[in-house]
Amino acid sequence: MSIESRLDEAYIRAESEAALAISARLPNALVGRLRKWRYGAYGWISPVNLLITAAWYKWLNPQQDVCKIWATDHKSKPIPGGFAIRSNDEGYTVPLVSKTRIAAGFCSPNSGMQGSRALEKMRGAGRIDRDTPIDQSVSFDMPLFQNILNDINQCSSDEALDVLCLLLRIGIEIREEREAQKALLLGASVTQSASIGDVLTFARSISDPQFVRIIAAFFAFPFVSTIFEDASLGGMDGAKTAADSQSKSPGDFWFATPSGQVIGAEVKDKSKQIGFEILQAIEARKANNPKMSHYLAISAAPSAVSEKNLADPFWRRNVESLRKQHGVNVICLSLDELAGLFVLSGGSMQDFLAQVTTQLTTTIDLKQDTIASWQEEFLVQAV
Repeated sequence: MSIESRLDEAYIRAESEAALAISARLPNALVGRLRKWRYGAYGWISPVNLLITAAWYKWLNPQQDVCKIWATDHKSKPIPGGFAIRSNDEGYTVPLVSKTRIAAGFCSPNSGMQGSRALEKMRGAGRIDRDTPIDQSVSFDMPLFQNILNDINQCSSDEALDVLCLLLRIGIEIREEREAQKALLLGASVTQSASIGDVLTFARSISDPQFVRIIAAFFAFPFVSTIFEDASLGGMDGAKTAADSQSKSPGDFWFATPSGQVIGAEVKDKSKQIGFEILQAIEARKANNPKMSHYLAISAAPSAVSEKNLADPFWRRNVESLRKQHGVNVICLSLDELAGLFVLSGGSMQDFLAQVTTQLTTTIDLKQDTIASWQEEFLVQAV
């Protein structure tokens, strides 16, 4: 039987068995650590892929030391007894979590080793022990990750299968909760009393880049529509990854006219402002989108561009270069300023709330609690 078929069977088993029943067959310390992990709450969810991959690999290869997650060390020399967790993750785990729709809010739909500089710095050690030191801070609980990985390595084949099933069961429960939340959104109506100020205050309270992107897109829509008749909104189908930055996309989202004219947009959350690197990215995107005539550079920070950059003579020079040499008019806006344009353009608050609500039901990469918080603040559930 192929690895894919065996993983499919493990998933079906996880669907049919309660998490408590699976947990009862595992060491309490291991279960406690798996439950301590804040699935979907970290800025970087990829480590869960590595735990899933380690579990199924230990199940199918019980003699393997799954803490030796590299086949070669930092000098490209073979690590005795090591295995390539990345290729196994990308070849088997990623397809499994993608086709079963459990990745969102749980693990990565791309790769467990994506952006793994901290883990790569441990490659020289050859093995990730419980106390292997790291030289870089991370956004997840590294000691907890190290302990869980070593716990999995101490499992028998049957126990490793149970760890795999428990992890998959957690992913299933997160998916079911997300689907229940979205069902409530679809059955709700928007409040009649919300103001632009309420939305801006809410956006500042939410640390979720994808949510900020959605808010910016629907704030921008009436403004763009007053200038470009019949413009349509695109690029709202999910998060952008590092690979997307190399793609031919016009931006985080964009507007297109029937004639093919494109208005690109870049959105930064409240922790970032628009900098020179954005201007350079706009130039590259123009090369890939010759009909792009305007670019909205948006930040949820109090001001879109820092005073330092505004005072830098190269800032105006680069913006002028984009306009004169590349034919792109760059408009830098804070989210507050974009909201002002929304009002001046005659945007409907009720339409805006309804559009955002609908988009939330189809965006799979929102942070935990974003949908529930939006519902509590701006929706009225039907009785």
